[in-house]
Amino acid sequence: MRKKVDGHNIRLIGADGRSSPAYLIVVHCPQCDSNHYPDHITFKSDSGRQQKLEIDSPYLRVSKHGVWAVRDLAIAQEKAVYRFHAGFFNFAEWVNDCSIGTEENGLKTLTVRQSQKMFTEHLLRRLIQAHGMQDTFQCPANPSANSLAGYVRDALGKDGGLVAGSMEHGCVECMHKRRYRSDLATEGVDFDQQRSENQVVGDDLNDNVSVNCMSGAPYLLDPGCHSRSE
Repeated sequence: MRKKVDGHNIRLIGADGRSSPAYLIVVHCPQCDSNHYPDHITFKSDSGRQQKLEIDSPYLRVSKHGVWAVRDLAIAQEKAVYRFHAGFFNFAEWVNDCSIGTEENGLKTLTVRQSQKMFTEHLLRRLIQAHGMQDTFQCPANPSANSLAGYVRDALGKDGGLVAGSMEHGCVECMHKRRYRSDLATEGVDFDQQRSENQVVGDDLNDNVSVNCMSGAPYLLDPGCHSRSE
């Protein structure tokens, strides 16, 4: 193993949103022709240059123009999305407003594009690890954030895009498990039955009368399930 080149001057965004200069060193293996970056490894294969992701990397590249971020900032973004439904733009602007901040030359510390790439790189690693594919997943080297998401979706989304375990999900609002339209047809749901758009099905929710699914609806409500408007 040896250094591929002398190194690169990069910009590193810390967990507090502050940007600071850093030095990136890429390690090269002459035997297998692989390059080891902090967040991924590229290597030669019969199908061209491929890469594997470093799942637990403490750093993520958020721009091809030499901008990296610590993983803790991506974790903070994940929590902001979950707790506050913050989008890429909102999180980037929050980081810039708090900077915690705007740089001296007037450039923003974190752009919207970099915010999107940071979230994508972090979340895809979480998905790959959750599916136990951290040792087997690989894709063409140095893809864009959207291309990487597509490769991960193709690897995880077999059986028509079904994520393992999703069919066992139970919604606490409607009290039923997710099912495909074909499953409901097997259970006897009449999707061709015409109903008025404003018709109320069952005046008494406790009358034990089966509730038919409205035409085009994706699931069947269990008898006795209260509507969300109540």
